[in-house]
Amino acid sequence: MQYFKTITALFCFCIVIISAFAQNDTLVLSPVNNTVLKQYSLRKMCVDKKGKLWFTTDKGLLCYDGNDIKLFEHKDGDSTTLTTNSQGRLHLSDDGNIYLFEVGATDYINTTTGKVTPLPIQIKDEYKSKAAFPYPFTQPFIDDDNSFWAGMYNVGFIHYSLKTKTTNFYPLHDSLPSQSNSVFVIQRDKTHKNILWLASDNGIY
Repeated sequence: MQYFKTITALFCFCIVIISAFAQNDTLVLSPVNNTVLKQYSLRKMCVDKKGKLWFTTDKGLLCYDGNDIKLFEHKDGDSTTLTTNSQGRLHLSDDGNIYLFEVGATDYINTTTGKVTPLPIQIKDEYKSKAAFPYPFTQPFIDDDNSFWAGMYNVGFIHYSLKTKTTNFYPLHDSLPSQSNSVFVIQRDKTHKNILWLASDNGIY
């Protein structure tokens, strides 16, 4: 009888251990049943330091704090609103503000005031037919000299100066086909600040 009790106790202990490990491998999905969010096509998302969710959509930029939703959209005659409502990629800067990258329009939005500053980045005509839609730009790299770098699908990458408002385009190689000219990630070398690493379809530069 003692032997049987020992086996039973060990069996129960093993069941508890197995259940504990099984729970660690279980994903619990909790949908947010918000009727307003369901009216939009949510494309890209970021989370700010206050826990607010920001979404680019087909109808503007959404901010969701868990309860309320605020929509930022283009308004005719108001230059402090979005340049276009069809939004693509977004990037949250260290100061808590957001860069928005779309085809033919790039905006900088102050998340405190809600005011938008358009950045005059215009895609060259020769690149427009090659640029991807609605995400012409890949992950941007915000530099520490009042400028940023941004990879592009099919046409290389750019450097934009916030100070001089000038844009420089850099294809990886003029003889490469479009699909080999995509730059997906730009990062600064941790040791040499004058070196940037580019990850592309054609290897690392």
